[in-house]
Amino acid sequence: MNEETKELTYQTPLFSRIFFSSFLDLLLLFLLGSALLFGAHSILKATPPFQDTIAERETIQKDSKLYVPDEEGVVLLSDYLQSQDITKKEKGVAYEEALDFFYGVFLPEHSIQDGANAYQREKQAYNVNGLSLFDDEGNRLYSNPDYDETYLTFFEDNYQTEALGYLERIPEYSEATRFLLFMELSAAGIAFSLAHAIVYLAIPLSFSRGKKTIGMKLAHLSSVGKNGFSVSWKKQLLLWLFQFVFLFWGSILAFLLPLGITLTMQILRKDRQGVDQYVIGVYPVDDQERRIFKNAIEFAAYECKKD
Repeated sequence: MNEETKELTYQTPLFSRIFFSSFLDLLLLFLLGSALLFGAHSILKATPPFQDTIAERETIQKDSKLYVPDEEGVVLLSDYLQSQDITKKEKGVAYEEALDFFYGVFLPEHSIQDGANAYQREKQAYNVNGLSLFDDEGNRLYSNPDYDETYLTFFEDNYQTEALGYLERIPEYSEATRFLLFMELSAAGIAFSLAHAIVYLAIPLSFSRGKKTIGMKLAHLSSVGKNGFSVSWKKQLLLWLFQFVFLFWGSILAFLLPLGITLTMQILRKDRQGVDQYVIGVYPVDDQERRIFKNAIEFAAYECKKD
């Protein structure tokens, strides 16, 4: 504190209250971000590029026979068969027909030849207790119902671990998948970035004294500068930018490491500053018993009234 504001003293808040405040703000961020993401996703699904890419990918999925058309588009063959009241033999036959077409017709049409060879090698290598279940041509050796579950297991495993992977090797399909993933992640990034700006910038700026988040308001905390006065809007903007880049995106990209650093600082430091507050020069204070002043003029006027 400088000479002008040496009488301004505040109680340092307990870490438990800072943690409570941070938890509430993160919860609000998650809820608001999720709501915005829902809206962003609805808008995204209505855009022509997104719709065209979905249609292109679904066409490839249906043509491969690994997916089945339904009311909302397509579903995995495995999910479709799981929902059907049919025998294990019928499920096994459905898998076998789909996989024979996929490896024998669909993949060669897309210039992928090694899938069929790998499929045949798996059949020849598959055995139960030393008993081979397929002949050299890849046909079933046994029609006894006792083997229905064994054959079903083979086809299910190949479908899940091999066939779907080969589908991703088709350039048009993988490009469509990457584009849709990029669009989804972009929508999520925009939604949660906007939510972050509302929670940590717009709401604090609405408080002329203390620049509080909702969590800080409920925990009776305020933010002041080194001079003891309420943080200016410029410093609050700088604080938000640091939080947005280092704490928000940094924690997402660096496995929560920045968040762990700031929590450690808040525990160890007597003034309870996090790394963002330390860098920008902002101090968290308890405002239950001490009024927060905007500036020296307001503080001087308050002192004159007291006298």
